[in-house]
Amino acid sequence: MLVGLLLAGRRAPFVLVVVAAAGTTALLRLLGVA
Repeated sequence: MLVGLLLAGRRAPFVLVVVAAAGTTALLRLLGVA
């Protein structure tokens, strides 16, 4: 169970970075089109 929490803790930041990158790229595309 501790291992699962550690893995989740290591994956969470990576997922947040991916979501943030996708969000920023989407905003740049919208601004570029607008």
